[in-house]
Amino acid sequence: MIYKIQNEFLDVEIYSWGASILSMKFFDGFNWQETTVRYSDLSLYEGDNPYYLNSVIGPHSGRIKDGKYYSGKEWIQLETNDRGNHLHGGSTGFHTLNFTGSIIENTKLLMKAMDEPNKCDIQITFTLEESRLNIDYQVTNYTDLVMNMTHHTYFNLSGEDTIKNHRIKVDADEVCYLDESGAPTYLTDVSGPFDLREWSVLGDVMKDEHEQFKITDNIDHPFKVDDGDVKLESSESKIGVCVSSNRPYVVVYTGNYLLGEAEFLNKGKSLKHQLIAIEPQYLPNDVNLLIGENQLLKKDSLYTQTICYDFYKID
Repeated sequence: MIYKIQNEFLDVEIYSWGASILSMKFFDGFNWQETTVRYSDLSLYEGDNPYYLNSVIGPHSGRIKDGKYYSGKEWIQLETNDRGNHLHGGSTGFHTLNFTGSIIENTKLLMKAMDEPNKCDIQITFTLEESRLNIDYQVTNYTDLVMNMTHHTYFNLSGEDTIKNHRIKVDADEVCYLDESGAPTYLTDVSGPFDLREWSVLGDVMKDEHEQFKITDNIDHPFKVDDGDVKLESSESKIGVCVSSNRPYVVVYTGNYLLGEAEFLNKGKSLKHQLIAIEPQYLPNDVNLLIGENQLLKKDSLYTQTICYDFYKID
């Protein structure tokens, strides 16, 4: 089922499968501007969802090295679905669930799902507040779990075939490098194409021949933003979005592997660097690295998280 919430600034459509954002339009004072894309074939959300397109991600977002972690009592082996690693919850991830929803006063959508494989109950609340979309998660688990959620929202603020003309600003002094399998491995100071503390045009960043890009083909990395945010703007559409959350990391992914496997509505086959995903979360694989927050959630705990997309006009 497709649900719609709207106010005078935002018009958002959300699909029950994966609590997936199908459309997110911002009114710039003259026109309603689309800021994302959806699959032409809605059934893709119900199956593989090859790009995790605009869907909720959990129990663990990002990669866990070798799909293994130590629970404090024993080694837990998860499904390995990406280069020998566990990615985005695997074949039973939250993106595969069919949520039931109820709309409250046109501007709030409450979605719920019971996840049998992962033994947890999930509640997601989408709320419009003027030009901001807030996403709030509450998860109650009935077994010990590693928990690190996000929303895998992709943006294209201009409707162009590329986001290379967008500019980005990431309020981060550190970035986590990846090993050859794509799993996060260690933090380091931002430098070169990863120093995005000042406004940077994405097309210029993509020209860099950084050693990490031999693994990822471009940016697909966790940035340590702490209380900071990520801003994305398009001079073509003259709109921007500020992504913030109550999590210390944001994975920025420049659509390096959108290689025509799926078609987008009114866009045709997907194109490399057509979209950019901005994914607030804890540090992926930190259940093994132990750099920051403890991601092991004990039975009968309550997990909460908030992500905010705040849209604005630019001169």
